[in-house]
Amino acid sequence: MDGLRKLLMAQQQVADIKAFYAHVVAYVLVMSFLVAVNFVDGPELWVHWPALAWGLGVLVHAAAVYNLGGWLGPHWENRQLHKVLAREAAARREASRRMPVEAASTPRSEAVPERKPDPGNLVHFPRPGSR
Repeated sequence: MDGLRKLLMAQQQVADIKAFYAHVVAYVLVMSFLVAVNFVDGPELWVHWPALAWGLGVLVHAAAVYNLGGWLGPHWENRQLHKVLAREAAARREASRRMPVEAASTPRSEAVPERKPDPGNLVHFPRPGSR
């Protein structure tokens, strides 16, 4: 199972890198067009604003894909996953601690009454272990 998980993670990483390359190509093509439009449009320079804004987005995308800076990377995700699992385990322990003694000691067959089959049903599936 560990090998399958590693393969899936590698495939996801390749897909993320491919999406980043597509983002860079789109940035270069659109910015080239906007530079041309800006120079044809007149002497006022405005193309640097969209280049800076979108360029920041490309940098953030690169940081996410290549784990630059370390924030929100796989180690962060792993720590958050462990925190969530620990909170859920603590909540389950707390709930079982509060459970009344009678409910905890009553066998399941007595705690859950047997349902009578609906006469309108054509097929009746017996309860497991009730043969």
